[in-house]
Amino acid sequence: MWTLAHEFLLLALDDHTGQSLCEDDFALHASISAAFVAEMQFSGRLVPVAANAFALVDDTLSEGVLGRVEEGLIGQKPASFRKLMGWIRGWFQNRDLEGWLKEDLVRQLVLREEQDTFLFIPYRRRHPADDMGPEIEIKANLRHHLAHVGPEAPPCRNDALLSLLRAAKLLDVVFSETEQVHYRETLLERTRRAPIGRDAKQAADEARAAMMVAITS
Repeated sequence: MWTLAHEFLLLALDDHTGQSLCEDDFALHASISAAFVAEMQFSGRLVPVAANAFALVDDTLSEGVLGRVEEGLIGQKPASFRKLMGWIRGWFQNRDLEGWLKEDLVRQLVLREEQDTFLFIPYRRRHPADDMGPEIEIKANLRHHLAHVGPEAPPCRNDALLSLLRAAKLLDVVFSETEQVHYRETLLERTRRAPIGRDAKQAADEARAAMMVAITS
């Protein structure tokens, strides 16, 4: 099952080197966590139960990686998107969500895994593109969305993905400079309607600040 997290990660990896284009792991992991929250929201799995408080509809799990994430939220009290993102980010401490997503994409032959070695000792795994088709389709879908979405259309999954890309400074991966100028007002409006990228950026900033405090204490 493809999710917003799969789509974001695919766009956030360099096609040739297979390494992240995000500023750092804080940005990448916060964006992936936010993408899972947005996926659950737009699929109807997360519903509002109070002011700025959301909970899973039921204990029935989705397929694939999303189901693993939902399993971690079962039994949690209703919470804001930011708190839900924090719980999911906590999984990065003992679960490799990024790795699970990459395994999915490798299994579907979208990415391939390569092992870098030094003096015959493996030290890094990379995941360059193996099939450009899905990434091309995602980019075409986002371009079509911006070209045809009405000004009053409710927020949707595409808006959430655009919001995450904009917050992570990855719009260049999808749009040329000319396209970004042309769609500037539409991009601002659509990402305003789906502010999940703002939440991801704030979470990444807070994580960096906490690390700096820990280092300098």
